[in-house]
Amino acid sequence: MDLNLLNDVLDSFDQAVAQWSVALHPVALSLFWGLATIEWAWTWLRLMISQRAGLDVVFETYLRKATYLAFLLLLIQKSDSLLPLIIASFQRAGGTASGITALHPSAFVNTGVTVALDLLSSLDAAGFLTDPLGVAVAILGSLMTLLAFFLMAASVMVTLIESFVVIGATYILLGFGASRWTYQLAEGALSGVLRIGVKLMLTYLVAGVIANLTTVWARQLLEQSPIGPLQLYTFLGASTACAALLWAIPRLASQLVPPGIHFGLKPVVFDN
Repeated sequence: MDLNLLNDVLDSFDQAVAQWSVALHPVALSLFWGLATIEWAWTWLRLMISQRAGLDVVFETYLRKATYLAFLLLLIQKSDSLLPLIIASFQRAGGTASGITALHPSAFVNTGVTVALDLLSSLDAAGFLTDPLGVAVAILGSLMTLLAFFLMAASVMVTLIESFVVIGATYILLGFGASRWTYQLAEGALSGVLRIGVKLMLTYLVAGVIANLTTVWARQLLEQSPIGPLQLYTFLGASTACAALLWAIPRLASQLVPPGIHFGLKPVVFDN
């Protein structure tokens, strides 16, 4: 059975990122030039009323301010290739360590559906479906199996979609780095890119282990004849715990990469 609906959702977001880049880059550049103009005006006003504003101070301020704004402009212009590259580097690191080339949420759904159907078939062969209590056990076990694997797929999909959304938002937020009053938005956006990169890496690491474990557990469960309620619900409990781990552990990225991290995007540091 091939259920690629969740993969299609990810492909749609992946294609949307390219459209966001085209639409948001002109907005980011307009925002940059507007805030840069205000920043220059404020800087020169302070220099004019400063008693220490000699030629050397004026030249140094101009050089440093121009260098900073030129770097920021280059960062905005290259963000459509630079930001995905940063996130992809974390993905490759996690994939190399876990042995996964790419995360596909639909793979977890396919596994869950296959295991649930095999469970029903095995329980039917063992005669469970001839008894009302057995029918209840079989249906509940199959539904819980689907739920556990759907939660794994949802966790992976949320993390992947979050990476696309963060990239799209960062395109325009970088423009705020041109002003001393709004540069925190740009630094926060870059922190978000780094955080989602670490989160993706952790997701790859955890997903690799969990995918292998649940596959082995499902095979061992289906090889037992007959399957008893104890074995069935032990498998379900372990699968649910793995789903919780796959959801919780990548969230540690918010602790590994604190939101207050600085990237030097602070125009005011160049004023005397």
